[in-house]
Amino acid sequence: VTRSEALLMVSGGSLARKMLPRSLHTAMGVSDAVENLARAKTMIEGSVRAGNIQRPSPELWAVANPNVAESKIDDEIARAEQKVRAGACCLVTQPCIDEDRFRVFWDEAKRSKILARAEFLCGLALFPSTTSVQFWMHLCGVKRSSAAATQLLGRVQAARTKNSSGELAVVDEWERALTHIEDCVPAEALRGLHVMPVVRSGWRRLPRLLRGSFGNR
Repeated sequence: VTRSEALLMVSGGSLARKMLPRSLHTAMGVSDAVENLARAKTMIEGSVRAGNIQRPSPELWAVANPNVAESKIDDEIARAEQKVRAGACCLVTQPCIDEDRFRVFWDEAKRSKILARAEFLCGLALFPSTTSVQFWMHLCGVKRSSAAATQLLGRVQAARTKNSSGELAVVDEWERALTHIEDCVPAEALRGLHVMPVVRSGWRRLPRLLRGSFGNR
């Protein structure tokens, strides 16, 4: 059995978790990332003491969404801090969908203590079509009616007009996202990038796109 280097702990997207207040999650048996992290940390520490896990033990990772509405950014950072206190050493972020919210998130993160306590893997999505953009907008909580969504959909549609395969759209948006990440995220907090193809065609084109987009970085 291959030893896991990290375990990503998430709450999941159940309807109950979205509809019920967080105070009722435990009583209703709804999964919670902070509780999962705390349990995993206790289990790993116990297994290390018992000699059942060789050092280095698996790291614990969690997720954060830098696309939340500005009114919710403080709550998102506070939630991320809870995950770090529960045992997460690295936070994997959703890809940048709303550039303005993304920048505000990182500005607020710099003011908090979280950048000194955890590293970040920034998500990098593939946008070969407007359908893929809409998928990520839904996942990241960005409304289609927002200015950011309109701009992103317009850029991808324009790129598709020039190149029907969608590869131009992917590369253009990757380069744009990389520049924005470099502008917003402190280098010392950035552990790396998490490239996120979703469908089979995305995985097939990924090696070629990586060579083309990141060859000079």
